[in-house]
Formats: sequence, C-alpha cells, structure tokens
Amino acid sequence: MKRIISMILVFIVMFSLSTPIFAQNEYVEKLESKGLIKKFDNGTYGLDKTITRGEVVEVAIKMLGLQYEIPQESKEIYLDIPKDSYLEDYIKIATQKELVSGYSNGKFEPNKEITYAEFITIIVRALKGQASENRWPENYIEKAIEMKLIDNIENPYKLIIREEAYNIIYKVIDKLRTKVVMVTDLGGIKDGSFNESAWKGFNRAKEEFDIDISYIEPANDLYFNSSFETVNSNNNDLIFGIGFMLGEPILEQAQLNKGHKYVIVDTTIEEIPENLTCILFKHEEASFLAGYIAGKMTKTNKIGFVGGFEVELVDQFRYGYEAGALYANQDVKIVSQYTETFSDANKGKELANKMYKDNVDIIFHAAGGAGDGVIESAKENNKYVIGVDRDQSHLAPNHVLTSAVKNIENAVESVIKDYMEGNFKGGQEVYYSIKENGVGLAQSTNKLVPKEILEEIDKVKEEISNKKIIVPKNYDEFLKFKNSI
Repeated sequence: MKRIISMILVFIVMFSLSTPIFAQNEYVEKLESKGLIKKFDNGTYGLDKTITRGEVVEVAIKMLGLQYEIPQESKEIYLDIPKDSYLEDYIKIATQKELVSGYSNGKFEPNKEITYAEFITIIVRALKGQASENRWPENYIEKAIEMKLIDNIENPYKLIIREEAYNIIYKVIDKLRTKVVMVTDLGGIKDGSFNESAWKGFNRAKEEFDIDISYIEPANDLYFNSSFETVNSNNNDLIFGIGFMLGEPILEQAQLNKGHKYVIVDTTIEEIPENLTCILFKHEEASFLAGYIAGKMTKTNKIGFVGGFEVELVDQFRYGYEAGALYANQDVKIVSQYTETFSDANKGKELANKMYKDNVDIIFHAAGGAGDGVIESAKENNKYVIGVDRDQSHLAPNHVLTSAVKNIENAVESVIKDYMEGNFKGGQEVYYSIKENGVGLAQSTNKLVPKEILEEIDKVKEEISNKKIIVPKNYDEFLKFKNSI
C-alpha cells in the first residue's frame, strides 16, 4: 500500500513539474484580453513551445500601440503560413522603430525560432532601454536585469519558449502602461468643481483602458512650470493642464517636449502645437439657462453673479448668465463682483453675504473653490444659489437651484480614449456645447425649479442648438443681445 502511495506521489510531482507553471497563471488570460496573444486551433497557448521572431515582433508592436501604423489588410496575422513575407508590414515598422536590426544575412526570417538574446534585445529596445551594440548581447541582458525583467540568463543563445516569453512580456506591459497625469488649477483635486470633475473622467478612463493616472496640485501659480517639469521627468505619456491659468505654462512645455502629448482644458492658444489639444466648452450656453431660471424665479428682481477673476473665460459665464436672466425677465437687475481667487471660500462668502443683505435673492457663482463660500452663505441666509461646472446640489440641497454644468469628465475621457486609440487631435480646438450635450444644467434641477419653467428651458435649449438664440460670451456681444430683446 505504501508503495502505491509513493508511486502516486511521484506521479503527482512529475506531473506538476511537466506542466508549465505559467499555465496556471492569470497573466496569460490578461495578455489575451489585451489582444496581444491568442490560443491556437487546439485551444492551448502552446506555452511549452518555442516562440518565433514574427510572433515577438507582432506582440511588441501591439504593446507599443504601433499597430495603428500597420495597413488594415496586414493586421490579421496567421502564424501557420510557412513563408517569410507574411509579417512584411510588421517587420517594416519594427525596423523603422529600431526594434530589430543587425541580421548578418539581411533577412529577419519571421518564422525562425528566437533566442533569449534576440528576444531580450527587442524587449529592451521597446522600453527605450539604451544598450551599446559593441557588447551584444551582454549589454542588453544587463539592461534587462537592471529593468527587473529577468534575474539572469545562463545561455543567451538558447531558444525561448512562450511561457518564459509571456512572463517577461507581462512585466513589459506593466512598464508600458500608459501614464496620464493632470496638473490641477489652484482649487485642487477636491474643489467640488472643475478639477474634481476632470479627475472623475480620469478614473472612468482608467477603468476602460487600464492606464496609470495621477495628479499634481500646485501650491500657487508660481509652481505651475515646476509641476509640468515634474510630470515630464516621470515619463508621463499624456499630460493635462486643468484651467485657463495653465495655458501659458503648458504651451511652453509642449514646445519644449515634442515627445509628450498635452491637453489644456478650458482655454485656447493662438498657434496650437501639434502635440497639444485644447478642450473648450460653450460655458455661456449653460450659463444662459441658469440665468433664465434666476430671471424667472427671483422674488426681488435682483440677482447676483460672483466670479473668480475678471478674465475672458469668466466673462463667458457672466454675460451668458446676464443674457439669460434678461431674456426671461427684462425687469431684473444683476449685481456682479469678483473674488480675485479660485480657492478662498471665505472671500466668496463675504461677497455673497453683502449681496444677500442688499436684497439679492439668487447668486450664480463661477469661482471654483471660492464658490463654496457663496453656497455656504446661501444656506446661512436662506437664499438661493446656482452652482457651476458640476452638480453642486449636495452642498446645500435646499438652496442650490441648479448648476450650470460642463461635462468635463466626458470631455476628458473622450480625449484619453482618442489618444489610446491612436486618434489624438493635436493642434486643434475641440468644442463641447449644448448641442453635443457638452454643457447644460444639473440633473437635480427638477427638485427646486417648477415644471413649467423646466418646459420653457427645453424650448430655450432647442433654440440655442438651432442657433435661433446666439448666446453672448463677452460684454460687446451682451450689449447687442440686450438691445435685441
């Protein structure tokens, strides 16, 4: 009996040793889910079989996102076709990107099995690891060890099997994972408004594309440039600047660092570099709707606006709001003031307190974190307030009439999606308006705003989308609009 048990144990040990450990590893399924590898017709990954040069090149190109440079007809690769030309387009791109080179016979021979030395060379080059060709392959192996891709290689000229190759490839994917970072405006990531909305878009993109996301919160505007220098040095791929105050710093960085892609949110640049995208919103359209509600719901015929700074961007909120209020109620008076800050809530509260005491009963703020003070003032004075950028009703459910929102998270996610799919819109302005559902009013609007006014809002939205109403975005346009109603 003991002999039988011993034989069974020996069999189990032998079986476990003969079964590739990697076959039990979830990494294989993850590689397949990313479209980097696939099962063969017999339903296995062939982990105990050697891998070919062509397979490695195909995987490397897909990992680097270079498949977008491959002609569509060449993207389906059939590994069982016994000829050297079936990977011609892949090999061409790999050669251009210097992933492969130096074959003595001048032929890559994609169906030929690949050695550890050749494999490690391609992988290190894919990671942009610098290694001298004078000591090939020792220097590449040393670089791979430095990158913690391997521990060591006893025989660099031994053929590598798929199990071992896939194990290293998974480590490479982790290093190649796209890094997306934002430099926030001064309100910080918890501003309850602009930056926080952008961060929400980042997190949605992370779930969809398995990217690394991060942010930097500058202490003040003196740190904008140094913040961008930091994210550049960390090898981030796609770099966002959140808010118009970062326009000049991000332009400077985009001009200096052609290898990075940049996105500035909520401002534009006269001459946009090819590695920079400008995300813009029709703030004035959402503000017009907010103003319409204020004009209809005011009991005192006196409403207010609190802006952060008296600049072109904030003008879009102010004059869109004032136009909407007058369109709804030509007897309304509007008081507008500025906090000169996007972060000091006390300053926002101070201005709002004065307005409410002066018979203003509804205030619309476009002041970032300083607007939190306006909302707090509305609660304490039992008045109404209108939020900005995102639904702020949770801050004062009985006092926030509505919020003029821009779907920043949708825009940010859309730009990241374009980048991940090889469609980055560099050198362009990308606009989001009511028509594209890029701006509008918060979903919570129906809690405090009467149904009949909401029905009127729907008609106004349609008129704006059809350009029957041209919403002003600055003082001169506002005067023309005012004189036309």
